Amino acid sequence: MSRLLRRSVVWLGKAGNLLYATLLLSQLAYIWSFTYFPSTDGPAHLATARMLLDYIRSPGLREHYILVTGPYPNWTADFLLTACMSIFPASVPEKLTLTAYFVLMAVCARIAIYLVAPRATFLAFLILPLSDNYLVHSGFYSFVYGVPLFLISFAYWLKHRAHLSRRSIAALTLLHLALWFTHLVPLVLLFIAVAIVRLYDLLALCRGDVIKWDLEATVVRRNSFGLIITFAPTLLLFTDYLHPELNLVIRLFGGPDLSRVWTLFWGTLAAALVSGSFLLLIRPAVRILTLWPARVQGGKWLVGTLLASLACAIDILHTGLGVFVRRLRLVAQLPVLASYYNDELLASKAFALMLAGMIAYLVLTRKVQKKYMDLKSSLFAVLTGYVFAVVSAPNAMVGGSRLIPRLAIFPVLILMPWFALFNWSTLARWTVQACATAITVYFLALHIAGASEANGLIAEYVSGQHLVKGQDTFITISRPDFQTQLRIDVLSHAGGYIAGQNGAVLLNNYQFGTRVFPFAGVRGYRNSPDYILTWADPQPVLGGSGDSMTYEGVHYNRIFSSRPRGYMKVFQRMDLTSARPQTQPHRKPD
Repeated sequence: MSRLLRRSVVWLGKAGNLLYATLLLSQLAYIWSFTYFPSTDGPAHLATARMLLDYIRSPGLREHYILVTGPYPNWTADFLLTACMSIFPASVPEKLTLTAYFVLMAVCARIAIYLVAPRATFLAFLILPLSDNYLVHSGFYSFVYGVPLFLISFAYWLKHRAHLSRRSIAALTLLHLALWFTHLVPLVLLFIAVAIVRLYDLLALCRGDVIKWDLEATVVRRNSFGLIITFAPTLLLFTDYLHPELNLVIRLFGGPDLSRVWTLFWGTLAAALVSGSFLLLIRPAVRILTLWPARVQGGKWLVGTLLASLACAIDILHTGLGVFVRRLRLVAQLPVLASYYNDELLASKAFALMLAGMIAYLVLTRKVQKKYMDLKSSLFAVLTGYVFAVVSAPNAMVGGSRLIPRLAIFPVLILMPWFALFNWSTLARWTVQACATAITVYFLALHIAGASEANGLIAEYVSGQHLVKGQDTFITISRPDFQTQLRIDVLSHAGGYIAGQNGAVLLNNYQFGTRVFPFAGVRGYRNSPDYILTWADPQPVLGGSGDSMTYEGVHYNRIFSSRPRGYMKVFQRMDLTSARPQTQPHRKPD
């Protein structure tokens, strides 16, 4: 028996570890039990992955695909799907990608908590009901990969923040770059968390009655320089992403627009802020700032309360009271965990209530002490900042949408290392594990029911995929008012399943025309698609009878209707003949 196998057997010999592994395997079994994993944007990722694979394998097609050049974010899922698609059948890559995500979440959460407090790994149970959330079923695959990377990056920095060695600097730099290629939101929130904790550490260092500056100045400078190095590549990439005319990464020399150079200034200022090196220049003022609340009884709590109240008042005036209350409910009740049915909102509230109960336990048992500047206080400040971000941030910015649901899960992620810093009784440990297990099982049961219903709809949607082959072009049109009981729309981009399976070109792929996905669009094809796939009979919108339709002045005939309900119909362009080669794209007529 190998050493790794012996360690695995010993690890599974503990009841808590065995339960943790069993729940993870149950989530993986749920993924592989169905033909399709229902999601909103997932099929579009499959279509893009198939295009990327064809682009690599078929040089003749490269002139027809407009590839986005530049190290832009949000490419992780597409490249993982492409790598899997090059080896496995088309029905496997999405499941493999999701399997890797669930395993990564479970492993990274446990490692992150272990790095903060080795005896608090039972708190990793909190990640299980959080893993299979609304964002996963929305198809935000690159973003959800950023969540475990955020956890492990932040925990690793907390572990080594006092003395950054060359190895830790290199590891953090690679983790930050990996975060860049997943999504901007986890990277920006990691930056904020590091800045707040670093600020607390340096303010504590500035207090003359704690540490002598002459002894620690060298360590502070070395750690500050190392921290700047870890974030410098991503700051340059972020600047290039916001203002591509600077082209900082692709060309190092040239004449950039001077009106945009301010971005570099703010990036440098942010690096100095997160490193805390500016505190070395204003040491006397900082010492007064840190000593005053410690000397005045209750002053620190008064100042914090006033600042929080002022921030809430500004946010209410800016967004309105109704929006502010709805955002707070998003944080307090965690509806972002509900994916398929409204019944899942009950489990979401139960999970939020469990977190509130854990906080109440720490307060009632007097484990939460009034310390001015320690790691617990700094993590609680990060938690407060994240909550403020949820209630005040816009729902779309920098080309991204649905920002608020993405932000809503990060307060829970920060609670995990904060909880790990406290001592928990044996009863409290088992209570947390039991409650998290019950909520995970309840979510799993509802997700199985939702996936079963969604797979029935998807199976009917793709039932005519055998008619669209090779480099055929097609678009999908659905009736806008078609409703299901599911909270997610599993059919809006379901044409991506057909494109991913057969290699056909989905002309209305929503990922075209953006810089955060590999392809900006296609060219060299006919102006009108070869096929039109309609769902739920949108004839009143398009015009025509049940057997024919007109789209942008071109006539199409119906060649297929799905069974038994006939929701899916396939229309073929009238001038399309079977003699046309299926392996070459259709060029525009001269």
